[in-house]
Amino acid sequence: MYRNFPLSARTAIDDGFEKGAAGIRISAHQRVPVRTGRLKSSIRVRRISMMRYRIEATAPYAGFVEYGTRFMNAKPYLRPAYRAEVRKLSRWLKKNFGDLLRRMKQGAK
Repeated sequence: MYRNFPLSARTAIDDGFEKGAAGIRISAHQRVPVRTGRLKSSIRVRRISMMRYRIEATAPYAGFVEYGTRFMNAKPYLRPAYRAEVRKLSRWLKKNFGDLLRRMKQGAK
């Protein structure tokens, strides 16, 4: 669907996604439990392509902290950060591109 958007709209949306991804990283930094700081410093954002970003924690034990183990309770930091920022991004998209989306849906019928 986004491929039909004008390039200027795709670029503006990509900028919003980039800001959203950075917001997730910042929020995850604030939420992550810190013992040595290795996990916190491993949280990164990578741009995959236009409108596609990956937020990841590359410390080998990142998944154990996020999801827990049978010996340790989960201490989620990425999922709550993602949920909070996705709501903001959704509101931003509706506010700035709602008319464009409606016009495209009407044109597709």
